[in-house]
Amino acid sequence: MKWIRRLLFFTLLAGYLALCPFILLYTLGIVIRPAAEESIVKTGVLFVASAPAGASILLNDRPNPKDTPAAIVDLPPGSYQLRLQLAGYREWSRTLTVKESSVTLADDILMIPENWVSTKISPEAFSTLTSLGGSAYVLLRKSSRLEELYVYSLPENRLAPVLEEGSPKRGALIRSLTTMSGSSAFLVETVKAGERTAYMASIQWPKTVLKDVTQLIPASYDRIEWSPSYPDDLFVQHGGRIDWIRISTATVRNVMAKGAMGFGVAGRDLYVLETDGTLSKIDSNDGSRNPLRSFKGMPIGFLPNPPIRIVQAGSGIFLLHGSNGTFSAALPEARTTIGGVRSFTVDWSTGTVLLWKADRLGLLELWEPQETRTISKPEPVREPEWIWTGGTDIRQAFFVHRASHVLFQDRNRTFIVSPDFGTGERTVTEIVALQPGTSVHYADREGRLIRLEERTQQVTRTEIVPRTTVMREFLQDIGDRYGF
Repeated sequence: MKWIRRLLFFTLLAGYLALCPFILLYTLGIVIRPAAEESIVKTGVLFVASAPAGASILLNDRPNPKDTPAAIVDLPPGSYQLRLQLAGYREWSRTLTVKESSVTLADDILMIPENWVSTKISPEAFSTLTSLGGSAYVLLRKSSRLEELYVYSLPENRLAPVLEEGSPKRGALIRSLTTMSGSSAFLVETVKAGERTAYMASIQWPKTVLKDVTQLIPASYDRIEWSPSYPDDLFVQHGGRIDWIRISTATVRNVMAKGAMGFGVAGRDLYVLETDGTLSKIDSNDGSRNPLRSFKGMPIGFLPNPPIRIVQAGSGIFLLHGSNGTFSAALPEARTTIGGVRSFTVDWSTGTVLLWKADRLGLLELWEPQETRTISKPEPVREPEWIWTGGTDIRQAFFVHRASHVLFQDRNRTFIVSPDFGTGERTVTEIVALQPGTSVHYADREGRLIRLEERTQQVTRTEIVPRTTVMREFLQDIGDRYGF
């Protein structure tokens, strides 16, 4: 019996030693082709995920055994036609390239429904919708009266009036509403019996707290801004002067008496651009000025007309947008200047700027991918990629589904632009129409488009990105397969 055990041990050991190299090669994505070919081929992986999950996968017209999300392994390098099919949705198709020893990602696929489904939120009609961009709230007005201003909460799916019954503020007329991207606070200025009143509003659902700031904010100003993280601090520019207002202590501190072309706020940091082209950071404690860079040597036309909105978008990266529509990006080794820009937004996870003119949408990468960077010959001018040039009157645009898609409003229509996945092929699909002259709200956290319906002026929501647990399902599948 002893020699039999030895024979069995050495037989298994020899088998292990013979198979071990093949196992290691396989884990590295290398496949040995037997017989006539007698060659070693490095393979690649294609990872496919869609929203919603559960779409059938066809690779070169061959069905994949698993639906999305799925990892398709052992693919020889080359081009593959990938198609996804899901009941109730349009077929999705692209030609993708798989490279050896690497993973090709097609994980931001948004399935477009054959028919967009909209749900009425309230039977009441409203005249105006104001987006509190990036937050979970929307402002709705029936008229210009303050008591007819409502807040809609997306998580609660309910409406609540800004004023309570019997409030002495009833009867005041709304003169202006100022919002800030990413903030649920807003500034509302009213007139009642010829008297102006300014309120800083803080949503504490279902109530809205109004703080009287009339004595702190001038009756006229060029720009006002606050940080979403610190709505207690307001910054106001009127002419070349910038004031720092702290609501809780009712104090006003002059930051710059004159010579300011524009400013921007990031957290508690204040950035100011002076008329001599110097960009400085203002200390929040003592008000001291720290010059960061000078734009004196920039070409004519680089600096927009004041008042200028400034966004600090990374180390040494500043975005400038002026009243004349000029957009300028100052990067450490590059720059860009574009005229006629209506507005822009930044996706901080990818460092991508989405900007729009009346007729087009563009994407501007704030930094180059590591593999394409050149130290010796940096590009002095970086141009945006215009992903859509068929617009007429583009008023709003939003990143969708982790910045893979773009949703935009053109006149009273909304559309969505799909990514090209490196193929240069994009698709533009119409979503729904809305009440002319109104705006829309979209926040990627909820994945829903809020608008006033075209004919009834009722508030409706349309699901753009299904709230699926794609990654959780995929990780659960991996755990079931490998036992962890």
